[in-house]
Amino acid sequence: MRKSAHANSPQTCFCCTWVDHAKMTNSVLPATSPDLTVSRADFYDDRAAVESVWSQNFSSTGDRRFDCYLTGPDGPGSIWVLRTPAGDVVGTAGLQLRTMQFGNRTATTGVALNLAVAPAYRSAGPAVRLQRALIDEAFQTGLACVVGASENGAAVLKRAGYKPLGPIFRLVKPLRSEYKLKQYLKSPLAARIVARGADAALWATSPETWRGLPPGWAVEHRDDFDERIERLWGQVAHRFPIATVRTQAFMQWRFVACAETPYRVMYLHNPAGELAACAVFQPQGDTVELSDVAYADLAALDLLLAEFLRRVRADRARFNAVTFVGFGADELINRLRAFGFAQRQGRKTFLAAVNPATRQSLPDVNTVSHWYLTAADLDS
Repeated sequence: MRKSAHANSPQTCFCCTWVDHAKMTNSVLPATSPDLTVSRADFYDDRAAVESVWSQNFSSTGDRRFDCYLTGPDGPGSIWVLRTPAGDVVGTAGLQLRTMQFGNRTATTGVALNLAVAPAYRSAGPAVRLQRALIDEAFQTGLACVVGASENGAAVLKRAGYKPLGPIFRLVKPLRSEYKLKQYLKSPLAARIVARGADAALWATSPETWRGLPPGWAVEHRDDFDERIERLWGQVAHRFPIATVRTQAFMQWRFVACAETPYRVMYLHNPAGELAACAVFQPQGDTVELSDVAYADLAALDLLLAEFLRRVRADRARFNAVTFVGFGADELINRLRAFGFAQRQGRKTFLAAVNPATRQSLPDVNTVSHWYLTAADLDS
């Protein structure tokens, strides 16, 4: 689940389905223990109990976390709860809906998140029960696959039926060096002096330093999205066998309606005035997270990255580094490396459980390069 400036969840899962979410039943599913049951939560009657469990597990439990289950552009989500014989909610696992493309087709998909168990019941067993209940009902109703990312719970997810696909990548581009040098030099003054030379070298060797926008190209800064994002995505979707469809409604929901802290949007226009690339980013303390990128071609991507990094670097007093997390997205990651991002193996593992009944209708989900996932998908 997401771990960011405004959430600290243990796991996030992403689910793929061909079926109408309204067909999923509300039946009670027996838990492994006769003393506990797993059932579909009532969004209104159970809200306080669900949020109580979340408050014991997540660093932030603002209203938007729960409300986003109700407001998704592809329909309302669902929350499964683990109950004691007295009816108390002691665990949760949620599912939100979205549209993804799989090869040459699109499908209604979901993201399962907010897997949480109250401290008194916090062991592998209850978490496995919740995940198995989610997977079992999803597969019974035609869900094609269920995927997820976990930092410490990969073993739990494997027990529930997931297969590890590989690590989520984290890339970092340093903009300033003093914060790192302080870890090795005892004197703050010495760190500051050494940093001046190191920062000058970083600036001189960074590709964005020497790449300006060609005549006719322009940047537009926004706090939201319009229909142009859909036209842009229509030009590039064919390059990614498995990806979330970037509709205006999805982007507004993901980065505006459901954001507890603001995201910013940078549009890049070509000389014809058409949207050629888009970057979504979020300041997080002394770093900036590059959260999502869409681009018509590699030339537009290079111009977008150069302009984005140049503008972030201009605020030297504020930001030390730019970060990016993703899975697959090989083309984008290779360009980020060319712009000075160093790849780190993330702490999270990406896993998938594929429904045997629909396996043949999917591209090879085990191939990392088939996926195009950014923070738009990995953080929710």
